Amino acid sequence: MVVTGGSTAGSLTADSQASVTSNGITETVNYYDDIDISDLNGQVSETVLKMIAGSLQYQTTAHRPDGTIAVTTSATASGADANAIGFHRRWIIEKDSPIAGVRRITVLVTLENGFMNPPVTYQMSMVRP
Repeated sequence: MVVTGGSTAGSLTADSQASVTSNGITETVNYYDDIDISDLNGQVSETVLKMIAGSLQYQTTAHRPDGTIAVTTSATASGADANAIGFHRRWIIEKDSPIAGVRRITVLVTLENGFMNPPVTYQMSMVRP
């Protein structure tokens, strides 16, 4: 996780993305994502919208009852599962905070399902070199 310019990358208050160059490769990096977790057909699945080979793709990782794991990608979102739990994550990376030479990474997770009132949020920070 890098901060390419200035002292911060990302946002906790808005979906944010930036063009990042690392080892000579430039990619657009999202500092947010949406995750849907489902237990359809006895398997636990997680779907994440992410940048894959330069385009936004929905990547689903399914943990099946027989112990196998299947990963699929698609350009379009799959149909909504009535049992799915949806989360929206945003994160911010702060360079040299709280001291020089470290990065503080803060993640804000919001439960997106409408049945929780008020909405549930969770925020956590960690510091690493």
